[in-house]
Amino acid sequence: MLIAASRQGVGHHVLTLNLDIYRHLAYLTAPHAQKLRSSYTLLLADGMPLVWGAALAGRPVPGRVTGADLLPILTRAALSAGLHVHYTGGPPGAAEGAAAAVIPEGRCSGRLSTSAFRLARDPADPCFREAAGSILADRPDVVFAAYGFPKQDHLGVAVRDLDPSSTIIGCGASLEFAAGMVRRAPAALQRTGLEWVFRLGTDPGRLGRRYLVEDMPVLVPLLRDAVRARRQPSEGRINR
Repeated sequence: MLIAASRQGVGHHVLTLNLDIYRHLAYLTAPHAQKLRSSYTLLLADGMPLVWGAALAGRPVPGRVTGADLLPILTRAALSAGLHVHYTGGPPGAAEGAAAAVIPEGRCSGRLSTSAFRLARDPADPCFREAAGSILADRPDVVFAAYGFPKQDHLGVAVRDLDPSSTIIGCGASLEFAAGMVRRAPAALQRTGLEWVFRLGTDPGRLGRRYLVEDMPVLVPLLRDAVRARRQPSEGRINR
């Protein structure tokens, strides 16, 4: 879908939604939250709680699509289709390392470029528009932005404001995964929704508060609201 759209000059702002991003967008009232919510044109479930919630609400999704899985698959498909892919962000060397690891062997008709910028916390900071302008000067079709939420998403808004035909995907740590700088959890943990346990064990200082204090209390309300959403249509019907 994204490849076909890009070839036709139709862009997207893609959100790979996990529990932490859901918490920010659903519960926080920062002025930028509404603009972000309205900017996304495609949402993918990057997190098993979102997959479970969709199923409980009676609107199941095909499955979990993580940024780490999407990046190599979509990059290779885009390059094979002759499109230009751009990686931006991540720690030093991540974009270049990911590009070297992801580009398929042999010739491909597309090309892949990289960049990195310093982005501020304030979405109104001119750095976002400046970074977007620099990226778009390279004329990419698909951009993977690895600055973490919400910086990568503010960058997505800036890119789409300047060029709605571009597709930009916030991909978090995906460049680090692709470059081999960070190990992913075993496949069994990914399938059962326990990848966060593995990541917590590898980086407790950075992820402990986020996972255990901030995100965990959101899980029960998410699943409860999903059940309520499924029941609501039947509760509103009148039996005849």
